[in-house]
Amino acid sequence: MKSPFAIKLVSYLATAIFWLLHFSLRYRHHGLENVKASDSKTRGHLYCFWHKHILSCTFAQHGRSHVVMASRSPTADPMVMIAKSFGHVMVRGSSSKGGRDKGGQVAKAEIIERLKEGRNGAVAADGPSGPPFQAKIGIIDMAIATGYGIVPYCALPKRYWQVNSWDKMLIPKPFTRIDVYYGEPIYVPADTSKADYNDIVEKLNNATTALSNNAL
Repeated sequence: MKSPFAIKLVSYLATAIFWLLHFSLRYRHHGLENVKASDSKTRGHLYCFWHKHILSCTFAQHGRSHVVMASRSPTADPMVMIAKSFGHVMVRGSSSKGGRDKGGQVAKAEIIERLKEGRNGAVAADGPSGPPFQAKIGIIDMAIATGYGIVPYCALPKRYWQVNSWDKMLIPKPFTRIDVYYGEPIYVPADTSKADYNDIVEKLNNATTALSNNAL
């Protein structure tokens, strides 16, 4: 699907379909006090979630605008249009691959500037192309630059279809319930050195995965 017209058509259709789906869903939130704790201590938050849950995570934050990074690839256009329609601010760019930066550094800088305006952020930490359940360091840079707490986040539908993709993305079935989980904030001191990043990434991996596993 390389035709710009085809991509745009699919984007509009997907957005319409997923809005209809959203209206049929029910949401139950757990641990919102952790978001309030981060907002109270650091004036904002960065949600850390897995790409597998990106659709449910987008739905669950309708009415709560977040700054989100998305791939520059045209294949991401439908998801970008859906997220924008739900009120989120999308910045296009991808992490480096094979030593070649794909706009990720510029996108990260733009996200940080938007966060400093007082917005909150949400990061599919293993996106845009995996490996799954392995956070990248960009979210740590964002946390240091803004002072925001990183809140592990998971939105899990009770009934769903699973896509045969690298992330095994979940698509909620109509009229199901989505349980939304917020973990305890992880704070990254401003003087954190690059040598400490691996430990923070491991902590993020464990906290976000544990939250997802507990939701099952």
